[in-house]
Amino acid sequence: MEEIYVNVDVVKTLSSRSSEKQEGPRRLLRASVLGLGLLSVFLLAGLIGLAVHYHNSVGVAAERLQARDQLINQLKANLTERLQARDQLINQLKANLTEKTREVDRLQSLMDK
Repeated sequence: MEEIYVNVDVVKTLSSRSSEKQEGPRRLLRASVLGLGLLSVFLLAGLIGLAVHYHNSVGVAAERLQARDQLINQLKANLTERLQARDQLINQLKANLTEKTREVDRLQSLMDK
């Protein structure tokens, strides 16, 4: 009967060695899972940061576009006013020229008599 228990140490040693052999791949698997989990968290944080940056950029671009449109409208109004003033000046000059031409014609007709 003692012969049976003599080999018990050998069995325990073999089973503990096989568990040590399995411990290495388990550690590698745990490290891989942890690394992939951290990578996923960082990628998610990056995507959230990118979305916030994009949202802010769109808001700034919309504000710039609105400011540009207001400036264009102001320039159009200013140009329209200047064109109207120029047209009035041209009309006044034409009227003045017509009046002066009539006066010259009248004076020439008086000189011819």
